[in-house]
Amino acid sequence: LLHSSGLPKFLWGEAARHVVWLMNRTSTLSVEGMTPFEAVFGAKPDLSNIREWGERVYIRTEGGNKLGGQVREG
Repeated sequence: LLHSSGLPKFLWGEAARHVVWLMNRTSTLSVEGMTPFEAVFGAKPDLSNIREWGERVYIRTEGGNKLGGQVREG
């Protein structure tokens, strides 16, 4: 995951957390016919907000003038 995205190695913990998050929301053989999320919460997970790992984001910056750039790439 880190290698394919080109992100630095110090983000390995975040990559592992993302994989676990995805695995809990996809089917598994241990819970037949449902996801682990469904087994715990009784409802299907909302996967509409899944982002690609390493996706480009923009972070709002404080200050500056009204017409200047108020975001930076992160």
